[in-house]
Amino acid sequence: MDAKLKEHAAALETTLTEKGNQVPSQDEDYTLSAKQIEYALLLIEKVKDEFKLAIEPSNLTIKDLNRLIAYNRYKNKGTLVNLEKKGVLTRK
Repeated sequence: MDAKLKEHAAALETTLTEKGNQVPSQDEDYTLSAKQIEYALLLIEKVKDEFKLAIEPSNLTIKDLNRLIAYNRYKNKGTLVNLEKKGVLTRK
């Protein structure tokens, strides 16, 4: 039993080391597709009474879209504040 546990721990350590050595590539595409931009603008439209888009829609990232979706789902104002701090949204 002890040998299997050591083998599992060694395999786990190897996996974690490999993940740690991976360098995220600089050319990963975080830009949105046309449909995603359209959806993000639709979500921003829902908060147009308080906020407006401060950047070009083509500069929106996947992370921005995920924050907008999170706000729409959970109604947590903190996500909009984070977008405001990042410069994506501005208050009216």
